[in-house]
Amino acid sequence: MPTPGILYVGAAIKDPVLDEATLNKWYDETHVPEMFALRNGPPAAFRFKNTDSTRPFRYLCLYVLPDLAWADSDDLKGATLTHDALPSGRSYLELLDWDLRHYEKIQTFEGQNPKPDGARVGSCVIAVAMEPAAATADSDDPEHDLDAWYRLQHLDMLSTVKGYRRSTRYKLRSAVPATADAAARKLAVDELPRYLALHEYDSQDVPPEQIKLAVNTEWSKKVIGGARAFVRDVWLLTSEAGDAATKL
Repeated sequence: MPTPGILYVGAAIKDPVLDEATLNKWYDETHVPEMFALRNGPPAAFRFKNTDSTRPFRYLCLYVLPDLAWADSDDLKGATLTHDALPSGRSYLELLDWDLRHYEKIQTFEGQNPKPDGARVGSCVIAVAMEPAAATADSDDPEHDLDAWYRLQHLDMLSTVKGYRRSTRYKLRSAVPATADAAARKLAVDELPRYLALHEYDSQDVPPEQIKLAVNTEWSKKVIGGARAFVRDVWLLTSEAGDAATKL
């Protein structure tokens, strides 16, 4: 049975011979269309830029996968590594640092009043990656507690925040070994966190006082405060492509 998920592709320019304008042109006009053209390729892709210029990965592309098995298939291995659109026709693996992860979808939440405007992704996505507290003999299962917190409290509270659209939660299936350790070091974590939540909003003007209410409950303090890793990024949508009905 197919397992839906996403191919999470974080990127940072490594070689200054590559500028942002060239990167964006290559990504939007060459790389994403090529990914779509691969056998059983993803139906949609969403590209973002980090609002914080100091974050180690400034660019993010999320490919929606109807079946996560495609991420390890020979179909994906057929993607071209070099392009004339890149400086000197070099490989993009040489020009950028990468954070490559495969996530399976575990929950989609749109609140009590989903927005019927047809938009398939919010213009702002707050991404929260967490590794729950370590299990102990005298405590509840931290992974179960994290899941229950999201389902029974946190997402309901987030849905009251101005501009909220939806949240999608994922669990890490695998990270590409060639990039995982370096990406974890850049993000200042021991290992890439296994649980990812993507919270979509209409704009980046998310009222901080409303977010504060959602993270200041006793349950929130327990889950977040006890987490072995907590990585939060704010991403702004820069482009989207593919099937108009496909959402994260």
